[in-house]
Amino acid sequence: MARVYLDPSAIFVRWGTGQRPAMDPNALSAIRDLQETGHEAVLVVDQGFPVPIEFADLPRVAEPELGPGAWMITGDRRRCGMRRPGLRTVLVGGGPDLGNGRGRCDAEAPNLRGAVMHIVSREAMPV
Repeated sequence: MARVYLDPSAIFVRWGTGQRPAMDPNALSAIRDLQETGHEAVLVVDQGFPVPIEFADLPRVAEPELGPGAWMITGDRRRCGMRRPGLRTVLVGGGPDLGNGRGRCDAEAPNLRGAVMHIVSREAMPV
């Protein structure tokens, strides 16, 4: 199945605001659902990101690798901006349009679980 890159901004409901990060209470079960349907979950983190213990067993990369069947779930519209062949994007939580045409994601979902369900359904029944 697909490799799904998880940006921290999609896993946390509060991230990068100067406040303590708060994880989406459904993040673990959503990621388990992804894995149980045969998809690979990979965290996108930089050197300074403290990986929560709940995600210690997930592989980590600094940037998503492009390839067939690759997805990225993000809560940051700017991560969708530079469309790259071989990487489809799902935006969690919406947010204002950047106004420069660079904030378009392939899909939008209200939360991480919705993003996972979108990917699982698209992979099961491709258009």
